[in-house]
Amino acid sequence: MANRRMISKSISTSKKVNDALVEKMKQYGKAKQFLAILLYTWLHPHADDFGRLDGDPYWIKLNIFPGLANAKLVNESDIVLCLDILHDVNLIVYYQVSKKWYIQIINFDEHQTGLNKRTESKFPAFQGNSEKFSEIPA
Repeated sequence: MANRRMISKSISTSKKVNDALVEKMKQYGKAKQFLAILLYTWLHPHADDFGRLDGDPYWIKLNIFPGLANAKLVNESDIVLCLDILHDVNLIVYYQVSKKWYIQIINFDEHQTGLNKRTESKFPAFQGNSEKFSEIPA
């Protein structure tokens, strides 16, 4: 996993990110809308060279939003909602391997530069069993 990642400015002009995500988020309050956008962009630096990362909402809270979580501005249910929104508009997929959940950022390469020399992924590849976090049995 990269310690630093460059995200192309094309992410801010992507039709999918803007149109689909904004349309889906209209039903939620502004705080949740901005949290979903923030989560999508902040997933990128935490992903490996193939756009994969741990899919556990608790892990995401502690690793991607540590400051917001410490200030009690974000909780796991907020993260699940935002992940479901990102899944619904096909920006990410969730998949399970050996009872562990992972996230794959769809079209990760489009918003990344310098992926010429990739490090082997420690996460298994997505095989097609995608579903929403809110539909995952507890």
